[in-house]
Amino acid sequence: MQKLMERAIVRDELYDLIEDTAKLEQLVQRDSDVQFPQFAIDHLSRTKAIEAGANVLQSLTFLTLLTGDKNVSITSGEVMRPDLVCINPEEQSVVIFELKKAHQTGRQALTELLAYEHEVKNLLPLLSNFDFNFVLISPEWSTLMDHAVSAAIAWSNRKILCLKPSLTKKKLRLETYLPTAWKITGAVHFPDEALPCVTVCLYEKNAYEPKEQTSDEHVDDDDFPDSRLVTALEIIAREGDRVGGHGFAILWKDHLSHSLCKYNLTVCGIAPFSLFKASRRRGNIGSGDGKLVKEIDKYIYEYDPAGHSDSLTKIAMSADGILKEISNPALEGFSQWNAEKHTLSERAEPILCEFWGSLGEYARSYITNPAVRAHRRNTLLNGLGNWRDPAVGLPILQSFTKPDLFIDGNVRCSDAFRFGKLFGLDRTLRLNIRNNDNPQLRCKFVWNRIELMTAIDEVRMLADAAENVAAPEKPLKFYGDPMVEDDKESYDFIDWMHLEFLQNSPIHNLFFDLGLEGCLAFDRRQNAFSTVTISEEWLAQIKDKLPLAGQLVLSRYRQLYGEGGLWGDLTHQYEVLLRIFKLRKNFSVTKPINLDFSMLFDCWEAVLRASDHILEPVFHKHAPVASATIDWDWLKQGVDEMRKRGVKNAGIMLLPSGQITSGELTPMGLMFSMQIDNPELEVPFMDQSNGLGVMRIVTWQKLKDGEVF
Repeated sequence: MQKLMERAIVRDELYDLIEDTAKLEQLVQRDSDVQFPQFAIDHLSRTKAIEAGANVLQSLTFLTLLTGDKNVSITSGEVMRPDLVCINPEEQSVVIFELKKAHQTGRQALTELLAYEHEVKNLLPLLSNFDFNFVLISPEWSTLMDHAVSAAIAWSNRKILCLKPSLTKKKLRLETYLPTAWKITGAVHFPDEALPCVTVCLYEKNAYEPKEQTSDEHVDDDDFPDSRLVTALEIIAREGDRVGGHGFAILWKDHLSHSLCKYNLTVCGIAPFSLFKASRRRGNIGSGDGKLVKEIDKYIYEYDPAGHSDSLTKIAMSADGILKEISNPALEGFSQWNAEKHTLSERAEPILCEFWGSLGEYARSYITNPAVRAHRRNTLLNGLGNWRDPAVGLPILQSFTKPDLFIDGNVRCSDAFRFGKLFGLDRTLRLNIRNNDNPQLRCKFVWNRIELMTAIDEVRMLADAAENVAAPEKPLKFYGDPMVEDDKESYDFIDWMHLEFLQNSPIHNLFFDLGLEGCLAFDRRQNAFSTVTISEEWLAQIKDKLPLAGQLVLSRYRQLYGEGGLWGDLTHQYEVLLRIFKLRKNFSVTKPINLDFSMLFDCWEAVLRASDHILEPVFHKHAPVASATIDWDWLKQGVDEMRKRGVKNAGIMLLPSGQITSGELTPMGLMFSMQIDNPELEVPFMDQSNGLGVMRIVTWQKLKDGEVF
């Protein structure tokens, strides 16, 4: 093997000997002009392995052989004999080959590669990891090797190409191999409790003493803070990268009149124990999956870790040296982002955002993605914004959590309501700012507008993809300045929403108008304690529409109950509504339901959840799905793991958004199963691209060939 490899390198035949059976070079092409980037925790390890392997593969031409099985140690008395050390003169990168021997353990093979890397860097100090390529060749890949290589690639950013060798008539053949160490957790989005945060409060120096400006003090202007705060934010982000953390930070200006901190830094990390708990709830990790599971369960039960780890504290305090020059920094406000953002929306003007770790990699790939730049111009401020601008950074941050609107590309009644609420708040805040311009109203307006513009981008893309939705006669305008008179543009947009996007559906228009007109009441109820008093004037706006919507949802459930059509989660949702409104299962539908308005208002979120299960989404006739590179082996792994856990009808779904994913195709509780003769060759496929699910059995090959779309 050693001689065959040396000869292939010297003759520049190595690349031609490699058969890319893992399709690294195909999978690394993301079709970024048609595919939006998606942050997927489960796919991080595999994506990095694909990118690393493809990069190394492209470096295996025109190699210069430096040494083969020779001692390379520069220290007398030490022996280190890498199998092959090469340099790619075009890339000026080093390539080290390790040929795993039959007697050699997997642990030893990777340990030797890392040892050789250190010795080469002893000769070539500060050589970038990207300019260092490893090729690990082994006829067998044990569990230990799989996990070790995956960890080195995913979490230490090493570039490793895995190959399997074989000899055919004394001719060397090499096949690419992808490590399969990652067990799917099912974590599509971060749970609410997975984003712990702390606030670095920048208390004014000598806040209770008379202000005496000295010559070296910098006075903030009205437009931008002291430049040292920007530097501090950069330091925090770079420290996050250095310690191997993952998170984000926001610099914001406090507009509470009695605050002693003009500026603050909110620093957020990731709570891995929260991700573990979510996987346990979903059943992706079972109590019998290794000895650590029960012990971690016990630890969580006894200590309830919230995620405010030592690394998060270290990152947050990393810029104290520079912050102390202009303030008295103090760590306060240990909380969760889902709660913190509501507080910030009432008082904080977001100034700058930063990301690090995997979140930083995603943020940078997002704003450089051609599909995003072509189709999400609003989100990118007409292509001029980046992740540091809150108008761009906050929507990116929002994409890490489960979306409130248009999940999977469907437009449900709950989506119509929530979008109407966002748009209604925008209109109401604009009118109030014109009458009484104050900083806290501006803060609320800015946070709501950022969320609204992201939602409008989604509306535009869904409308563009639907053949039965006509574009507006004139381009719709949305002004960033609340002082601009935009009444006509707003009315035009509402008319287009009713007639085109919601397809003039009375039900969906009702929910949209309910959010639009009741925005203040619902927003106040959502972001306050249950005992808060809601203005009667606000409630009067929805006195008629709210009971009508509630009766509609209840009557649909009652009708289905009478027909014996309740199944799965529908039964649970119906029972919840009956308990809330104290109704019998067979209540009369021949007369209007007398619903308590206060109870209906307080429990509206439960009614919305129930509506999603029984009211059909808006019908959008979608155009054919654009061709794209899909990692079918990864999707198949997801289906196989679900089947092993006993999940019935695990299969592949084509969603209305055009996304192709794996999952359970039928709702929980539906006693229905499709017979599959050969799971290795066949799989259930659910086409939901037009909002109506059509399920059938297809072969994996037809999916890969695109014959079913």
